[in-house]
Amino acid sequence: MKKVIIALLLILLVAGAFVAYKAYNYTYAPNVTADSNTYIYIPTGTDYNGLLEILKSSGNVTDMDSFEKVADFKKLDQKLLPGKYKLENGMSNNELVNMLRSGRQTPVKVTFISLRTLDILAGKAAVNIEADSADIAALLKDEETAKKYGFNKQTFCSMFIPNTYEFWWNTSAEEFVQRMADEYKTF
Repeated sequence: MKKVIIALLLILLVAGAFVAYKAYNYTYAPNVTADSNTYIYIPTGTDYNGLLEILKSSGNVTDMDSFEKVADFKKLDQKLLPGKYKLENGMSNNELVNMLRSGRQTPVKVTFISLRTLDILAGKAAVNIEADSADIAALLKDEETAKKYGFNKQTFCSMFIPNTYEFWWNTSAEEFVQRMADEYKTF
């Protein structure tokens, strides 16, 4: 009887060690292949299934099943934040999930030197941020927007001081204009 109990305990110990090893590998083993300039873009409003599609189509996550298990365990579906994220070669599932949950995204730079029209400004901004150039242009051409910041339609362009600015990729048109107003006030 003693031998049977010892054999069962040994089997349970080996099975437990195997499960722990698998869980460790799912969580901490390298699972991302990327070069030095690999980014994923998570648009505003993307749900968990959308994220999985983005990751699958990128081809940067080696084992999607293990990623999904870690993401489910850490409830990524409840705290997925939009943005531009830099993937590092050899990232683990844990690192990738933590980055997406915390919103540790990579900033983008918006540079404009000389502006002849607000449409040109909208185009330069939209190249680097999520907001559409048409949405930015419509907001910039709105007299109420100019009035809100103390300008009129003719002087509104002077609020946008040529420089290079850092933004988050998922910046909206409204957030872009507000940031430019803040920069103008600081200047």
